Amino acid sequence: MFFTLALGAGFCISSVSCKKNSTVTTTSADTVTTDDAADALTEAVTPESGGMVAQTSTATVVISTGSFDCGATTDSSFSGQNISGAAVSYNYSFSSSRTLTCNEGIPQQFAYNFLGSSSYSATRISSADSSQGQFTVTGLQPASSQYTFNETYVRKGSENSKVGNQIGFTSTISISVTSLVVDKDNQQILSGTASVSISGATTAGKSFTYTGTLTFNGNEQATLTLGDNNTYSIVWS
Repeated sequence: MFFTLALGAGFCISSVSCKKNSTVTTTSADTVTTDDAADALTEAVTPESGGMVAQTSTATVVISTGSFDCGATTDSSFSGQNISGAAVSYNYSFSSSRTLTCNEGIPQQFAYNFLGSSSYSATRISSADSSQGQFTVTGLQPASSQYTFNETYVRKGSENSKVGNQIGFTSTISISVTSLVVDKDNQQILSGTASVSISGATTAGKSFTYTGTLTFNGNEQATLTLGDNNTYSIVWS
């Protein structure tokens, strides 16, 4: 059976993020601090740098505009970049696969997987990355007012901080989101919680690891808690 899944206008992906920590971690000059790690994680999330929120937006647009056969997998490629004059420059190029699962002809779950390369240059940090994600989406039935995403997003990069000690480092960022709720009418993220981790090493070979949580608060805002209860606000528009 053949379906077209429809919803309203897409997420705004021209956006702004900001960060504020409640506790500043002070360490030696050759160490990736909690603030450095938070900068990298923030850019992995915000749409202004092509992060996870932007890819969630892309997935919702695919659901909105695509037509899919139950049980069939389709492959595609897509890319994105910042608008001219944006404060943050970014670009990405991904290949993806999409599968619609049905039960007796009724859509039940949409699987959206992608991988490829990306880069960004923000005010506080820049990076060249490879990214991949596995998203599953439920709530496809017309009677449901919300989509629910479960997501795994991994970003491996080589970062250069532009603030503080301006340290260079490589990292692996992992974000695992449980029940990210998206409103069907306006496509805004309403709620959701993620476990996050970032690990890697400085250019001098000093390793680091931080873990934490990411809470989506609605109204295009999230709170990152990282390390020893350091908190950072992430805002986009």
